[in-house]
Amino acid sequence: MIAEVRREPINLFLCDVVLPDLSGPALAERLRLLHPKARCLFMAGLPDHPEVADAVARGEAFLPKPFVASELVGKVREVLAAPR
Repeated sequence: MIAEVRREPINLFLCDVVLPDLSGPALAERLRLLHPKARCLFMAGLPDHPEVADAVARGEAFLPKPFVASELVGKVREVLAAPR
């Protein structure tokens, strides 16, 4: 994983909730161990998937698919501006 060798801080991690080998939230946990200040923005095209509901219930930032570039940019700005 690139985050394991990156020395500079990672400000935002954008990830799909549903992945083939590892869930997005599980991947985010690994990332947060390496970069604790990184913020995560999850996206998914399956809003009824249990992992999506769990992420939203935990207060994770979420953007449903499909979306247009302006929605992504707006959500990224929102996530980066939110208090930790």
